[in-house]
Amino acid sequence: MNILIAGATGLIGTVLTEQFASEGHQVQILSRNTFRKNRENISYAGWDGHKISGLRTGFDVIINLSGASIGNHGWTRSYRKELHQSRILATRAFADLINDAGKKPTVFINASATGFYGNRPSEELTEFSAGGTGFLAHLTQDWENEALKIRSRTVCLRFGMVLSAKDGAFPKLKKAIKAGICGIPGSGRQVVPWIHILDIPGIVNFIIENENIKGPVNAVAPEKTSLKLILKLTGKKKGAFMYLPIPAFLIRLFMGGRSSLLLHNQHVTPSKLISNGFVFKFPDIRQTFDDLSNK
Repeated sequence: MNILIAGATGLIGTVLTEQFASEGHQVQILSRNTFRKNRENISYAGWDGHKISGLRTGFDVIINLSGASIGNHGWTRSYRKELHQSRILATRAFADLINDAGKKPTVFINASATGFYGNRPSEELTEFSAGGTGFLAHLTQDWENEALKIRSRTVCLRFGMVLSAKDGAFPKLKKAIKAGICGIPGSGRQVVPWIHILDIPGIVNFIIENENIKGPVNAVAPEKTSLKLILKLTGKKKGAFMYLPIPAFLIRLFMGGRSSLLLHNQHVTPSKLISNGFVFKFPDIRQTFDDLSNK
């Protein structure tokens, strides 16, 4: 297959690129760094994140993972605008590319997030649940609405917390444990949707091969898991001996709107993947932590 990926230098994009290339697919990456050297099965094309020009069409699969980082920067007014614009304009650029193309891809896969649902402590959330409220929910809803303007089979992958040994949430959680002490934000009972990084290539390939899958897809593991359990498993691997609750109001005071990443409660289930027969490599959080800790 000929595959086009934007946002390929991030955690998810890097894993997908290497997986596709190792399988013999031709992967072209849209990058702001125009000095990257082509490698076997991997080539690069320049873009500014907002406009795609001078690029041939005819790709079998197009994947858009572009967007400013949600968790690595305070949500000031200007950064909220960047979070929004970086997602909307990139997705709009793909809409222009695909809608004007003679040969359309078999599937366009656009990144999204479980933030779509907002804070929903008493519900089990599937792809058929309504969107929530709050900045992150509205951001994600606008993002998906832009993707769904594309006149091709489109899938919006709603990622939960991505767990990887090298990058993402797991290394950050380990760094947050100081002198054997691990903080527990709020009650710790808030349910956190999560996914092992190594399940993502399988999910993407499954979507490519199953033409009946379209629209939103929850890219999360099936196990219902609390933030407290995730932190205790992290602490166990890090040698933590004390767990201290951090009141929710302090989290909100110091993190502002970004505190929703730690305090929101979302029991998200991968209903579409399960109903279509997808089998997870890492459905269990303890199995996942054992794997991450051995790398």
